[in-house]
Amino acid sequence: MADDKIIDVIVGSGSIAVDSHSVDIAETCGGYAWGILHHVAESFPCKHCAEEGQSLLRFAHDLVNVKLGKPLQAPDDAERWIGVVHEIESVIANHPVSKSMKQDHLSDKASILDVSGSGEFIRERWESPSRFHPDSFRTIDQGDHRLLLGCVKGQWEVSTKLCKVVQTPQSRLHPLSERTQLIGEAEKRGIPIITDEKAEQRYDGFEAEVNALVAETLREF
Repeated sequence: MADDKIIDVIVGSGSIAVDSHSVDIAETCGGYAWGILHHVAESFPCKHCAEEGQSLLRFAHDLVNVKLGKPLQAPDDAERWIGVVHEIESVIANHPVSKSMKQDHLSDKASILDVSGSGEFIRERWESPSRFHPDSFRTIDQGDHRLLLGCVKGQWEVSTKLCKVVQTPQSRLHPLSERTQLIGEAEKRGIPIITDEKAEQRYDGFEAEVNALVAETLREF
């Protein structure tokens, strides 16, 4: 037919071109698709399961909203499930499979080994703290070790104090008992070592602030 429209589907583009007019699939179909998921959660035969499922789906929906720059629709659910996510991270970090990893060695990500100061830990730095929003840092307990996470700049939502993306490991903290071994590994691999003599070269205002934050956070454990 002369008035038939030719639809060109571009695989993976997220859009459909109809007579040179683009249709955003996410905007056109997203709400309907999410509606189906929410309805499935509401339809659980177990009342408690239905309530949990609805809350979890609202949180999942808001994860997408925040990632797309849209406002949160269910902040109470987000606050609740973020706490659960943090608990799961600690469980994973202390799982036998995770703990079997060689935490007492420098990782392949190590860029600097900091053995300066008189704290309880030696710091294996993976990323420069200047990449992260200063309010986003937090630690995960890994037994004798700690993992410091941060949210990269531009992805931290100040109003909700949530990261729009998965937080990135910035440093791993080792116990002092591993000092000699870690220094030997760093020297062998050519990784810069920050000692008390060299510390002044590194402590600009921002990094000193991060170190203070780490110390304050560790006192909670």
